[in-house]
Amino acid sequence: MTDTTQALEALASEAETLHAEAPEAAAGQAAPEAAPPLTNAQIMGGAIAAARSVFCAVTKLESPNRVLDDATAQRLGAAWGPVLDKYGVNLNDTMGAFMVEITAALVTLEIGLQVRAAVSAELAARNAKPIEPEPAPMADGAGI
Repeated sequence: MTDTTQALEALASEAETLHAEAPEAAAGQAAPEAAPPLTNAQIMGGAIAAARSVFCAVTKLESPNRVLDDATAQRLGAAWGPVLDKYGVNLNDTMGAFMVEITAALVTLEIGLQVRAAVSAELAARNAKPIEPEPAPMADGAGI
């Protein structure tokens, strides 16, 4: 499982926790203690890593994975999270209600692209013409 998939699953779990708490609180039951909501920086870092993974899968390029690794994605998230905070944008509120759907779509896209690449490679191998060796050159006087 990729780090991106793990980050997306953590976001989905957080969204499920938020949705699960609402009915319990309405019924007067004590809600289980939930993990603290993800910060803008954490969400941005995960989103950047997810976008990188999708980009690499679609373009079949590997350099973005090397240059924009997960640590760098988190650094970008840490840089942009406070900007969002400054302007009162809370990605957890904005995206939280749709995090399960976003995660499902991204995981499906990632797996679909992996399947597509595997099928393409298999078909290319199946349709490849075997390379026939060139006949050995005949030595002078041979074959006469």
